[in-house]
Amino acid sequence: MNIEQLKDQIYDANHPQQQYKAAYNMRFVKNNPEIIQILFKACYEARDPKLQQEAVRSLSVLKPDEALNVFTEKSRHTNDSIRLKSFYHLGTLGSPKGINAVLQGLLDPQPGIRKAAAISAGRIGNNYQAINALDQLMNPFESPIVQKEAEKSIAHIKKKIHQQPPQHTRNHRSFNKASNDYQSYTPIAF
Repeated sequence: MNIEQLKDQIYDANHPQQQYKAAYNMRFVKNNPEIIQILFKACYEARDPKLQQEAVRSLSVLKPDEALNVFTEKSRHTNDSIRLKSFYHLGTLGSPKGINAVLQGLLDPQPGIRKAAAISAGRIGNNYQAINALDQLMNPFESPIVQKEAEKSIAHIKKKIHQQPPQHTRNHRSFNKASNDYQSYTPIAF
């Protein structure tokens, strides 16, 4: 598929399935700044959340660090709508490097934005720092919908923590075959 076709399809709002497919296929176009720009534009200007998500997923393949930086920066924007989308995009991006920005979103004055940050924290959080931050939302002064999402995210993170294999600091490989009878080393005499 050529790039011009992809561009035509992603802008064709009359055919949403083609838009999603175009956003998906754009992740296979390497080293094209125009494609990157179109995907970022779709993240914030498209009204269709599915198209936004597909654009974020393609960016995560093409430019994961750049996407993380842009979404983190936009999470501090003065416009509520841009902040809201940024927190959802950070969760869709899935990079644990975005957790600090997401945890800051839990303190946002807007309940909808706190909800988006709580959802994203559940997707990318993987430690007790995230759980403790989400736990702060479990208070009687918080919106019930925010509390509900925080509770779900806490449960999701705990599940991830308990499914992680234990990390060993030493490598327990042996040079010897398995045996119950250990023979001590005795040097041969000369």
